[in-house]
Amino acid sequence: MLGCCLVNPLQAFYALHAAMSPLGCHRFVNNRGPPRARRHQHRLDMPAVTVPDDRAGGADPIASIECLDALVPRAEIAKLSRQRSDMQGALQLLFHGSIFAIVACCRLPLYSPVMGMAVVSAFFFHGLHETVHQTAFRSRWINVLVAHFLGFLCLRPARHYWYYHLDHHRYTGNPQRDSELQPGSFLDLAIDRPAQYLLYLSGIPFWLDAASTLVSHAIGRCQEAYLRNQRACDEVKGEARAYLLAYGLLALFGARSPGMAWVLWHFGFARLFLHSPF
Repeated sequence: MLGCCLVNPLQAFYALHAAMSPLGCHRFVNNRGPPRARRHQHRLDMPAVTVPDDRAGGADPIASIECLDALVPRAEIAKLSRQRSDMQGALQLLFHGSIFAIVACCRLPLYSPVMGMAVVSAFFFHGLHETVHQTAFRSRWINVLVAHFLGFLCLRPARHYWYYHLDHHRYTGNPQRDSELQPGSFLDLAIDRPAQYLLYLSGIPFWLDAASTLVSHAIGRCQEAYLRNQRACDEVKGEARAYLLAYGLLALFGARSPGMAWVLWHFGFARLFLHSPF
């Protein structure tokens, strides 16, 4: 929700259609387009690109990239991503925080404030993503500060996520190099059966992966391929230790104060656990 640079609605519709439908993507880049949008295609003022049938859609990420490039050229995306503003970023952050406060304080029949907070806080990750990309605010230090704040709320240390996400963009679709395609985490569980899919949607695999990664880095284990040098490892280790120290201090305050324990449970752990399915 932070720093999102949107193209016009028609382009956004085409991009969404391409991302969600391999067939739709193939139809569009071969100058056929979605049925209802075909007559408006000239408004994009972009040349059609032909993608070979055996590469269009499906599980081929390179074909998907080519489809999206045909819809919105990278030069246009780069230009939009440079349009940053501290004021606009602050307003969007304030808006998101206000929505969180409203759903937390709202009291209605058959309504759960914790569930409302869970739904809203599921979008904290979007803010983390944009601040890690340095696109939410113009000032670098504000991006870094907000990234750590949101990363702390999401159990996703910001600097570690930066290294992880960098390799995803650098090697998108490469099964040997793309960080999001590497095996060995709790997020790679099979989801072929309904029970497996429900387990995945529960968020439990995510929490197991996040907690184990945080603890592993805090005790000095740094085995990920995208942490290529000692500097990266040292940054991630120090960050993990700082996050764990902060979590531990909050837990200590909660153990000594029933009121603090209620706040941490109501506004922290409960909504954090419930937001994963969203």
